[in-house]
Amino acid sequence: MSGLMIESKILPYPQRYSEGREKAPYQNRILMIPVERWAYHSQTLARVASHRIGPFRDPGNYPVAVLGFLSIIGSGLLALNLYWKTTAKGSLGWLIYPAILMAVVATYTLHVVSNNLSLYDLPSMFLFTLGVWLAWERKFWWLVLLFPIATLNRETSLFLIPVAILMQKDDDTARLPEKRPLHRLEQFSQIVLMAVMWVVITRMEKHYFPGVGSDETYTPLNNLRIMRNPVYWPNMLAATGFLWVIPAFGWRRIHNPRFRSLLLIFPLWLAVMLFRGGLSESRVFTELIPLTAVMAALVLEEPSLSTSPHQTLRTNKA
Repeated sequence: MSGLMIESKILPYPQRYSEGREKAPYQNRILMIPVERWAYHSQTLARVASHRIGPFRDPGNYPVAVLGFLSIIGSGLLALNLYWKTTAKGSLGWLIYPAILMAVVATYTLHVVSNNLSLYDLPSMFLFTLGVWLAWERKFWWLVLLFPIATLNRETSLFLIPVAILMQKDDDTARLPEKRPLHRLEQFSQIVLMAVMWVVITRMEKHYFPGVGSDETYTPLNNLRIMRNPVYWPNMLAATGFLWVIPAFGWRRIHNPRFRSLLLIFPLWLAVMLFRGGLSESRVFTELIPLTAVMAALVLEEPSLSTSPHQTLRTNKA
């Protein structure tokens, strides 16, 4: 699958990116720079690539393929774990991983206008899904530790902050009343720390890795023009591999209120992308694919649910 998507145009160009010569904002996302530099200095990869044709003649594409493959596997496992923790019946567990695979392929290959695979897209999907899983498990300090890594990869880590806020909402319920004020202070400090890290890291990236020129051409006005043009509608609908339609119209069937609250991330993401992304590129919603796949499965399994006490208990557990 990684090879299939690499057949499409890759931006940023791996070698220019590794040398710090790519345009902004691609160059500003620096986590993959050491990996790409290693690839271009590896004699082993150079020998292997010299015997290949097509995209794998470029040593820089091997990390993209390998890390993309591992990211898809990791995202699928995390999504499946989230499904089992939120389902009432578990009848569609088999659907989670195929849905993610289908959505990733649709995001990067089924288009009427050009779409690019960025070398940090699939690692970003994994890091975001891992962040959601940590927040769901209430491992908020682990999320704080993950946050700078995710931010160095892509600035969409910002959305992990509202995820954490939503998952913190009911975290006081099991606490003794006298301990709740201290716990709320701890929660607040976690949110503030992540927000400060995001500002510092993104400013640092732009200062030390400014890139050569800029490809930041999207504005709200441009995006509104894109939304009015039917040529771009298939691309926009392909967000999350078209899976978003299922929870968008069936969200009431997601009975776990804590997990259902994560739906609020979707309009927030769209609003930010209206100002900072290109709505004609469905790849800007890649991070949401695993979460959407879980929500879609929960919606689709609802018509066959019974209302036994045991199933109700499983539905309501956090």
